[in-house]
This record gives sequence, C-alpha cells and structure tokens, in this order.
Amino acid sequence: MRTRVTSAVLFTAAMLSLAACSDDKKSDAGAATPAATTAAASAPAATTAAAAASGASDKEICEGVNKAGEAMKADLIAAMAKANGELPPVEDVKKLLGAFNTAVLAVTPADSTSKAGVAALQMAADSTKIAAAADPITAMEDPAYEKAGNDLEAACKAVGVKFIN
Repeated sequence: MRTRVTSAVLFTAAMLSLAACSDDKKSDAGAATPAATTAAASAPAATTAAAAASGASDKEICEGVNKAGEAMKADLIAAMAKANGELPPVEDVKKLLGAFNTAVLAVTPADSTSKAGVAALQMAADSTKIAAAADPITAMEDPAYEKAGNDLEAACKAVGVKFIN
C-alpha cells in the first residue's frame, strides 16, 4: 500500500510538473474546461506541424511542449476530479500520456539535433514507453524519465521558456 501511495504522489507530481511549463507570460489555460482543453491539445498539433516539419526552433519546441503540458494538466485535473480525487484509471493515464506524446511529437522535428529537440524527443519516447506499461504509474518512477524531464527543463530554460514546479 505504501508503494502505491508513493507511486500516486510521484505520478501526480511528475504530471503536474511536466504540465506546468510556461514562458514568462501567465496563462489562463488552467481555468479552461476539460473539453476546451482537450480541443486545445489538438490545436497546437495541427498548427505547429508545419513548423516541426520545417525545423522548429528550440523556443518553438518548448512553447509547443508548454501547450501540451497545459492541456495534460487540465485533463489530469479533470480525470482526478472524475475519480473523486483519486488516481484516474490506468486507461485514462495511458490516454493522458499518449495525448502528451502526440502533441510533443507534433512540435518537434523527428530529426532534431538541438538540445530542446533531443530532450523533447526523449521525453516523448519515454512517455510512450511508460504508457505501454501494464502499470504506467509505477513505470513513471524510472529515473530515466525524470532525467528526460530535467534535460527538457534545462534546454527550455536556456531559451527563455521556464518550467514552474
């Protein structure tokens, strides 16, 4: 039981810190309704696909990851509210990670060699691996996933996009 509680706390902290990336401007995305947020999650993917295909800058990548993170945060909060403050069901967690992964890949060129691009691609790959696990909440405890998040945070901070923990 203690491990499950620890996993729950780590999951929530990891998801919220991933979802809390921001540039210097404050955003009202946290106040959006879950339906609006889910729609917003697909909008960055559509609008930034051309930028990703043409070689998005690190700042564009980080801003896109920021939008994906904000959408994931709102969706996580909605899923936890639906589950009465408990962890959402495993399938919901997998969907959250899958949506985040899709949005990150939409803003990151597949052949990116920049620090933010490489870190974003690693974060997406790790999110995919974790989402495929039988227990994604426990799989999220992998130190490699934390390292990927820290690398992405450092790369984004270097281009002026800050993660707020």
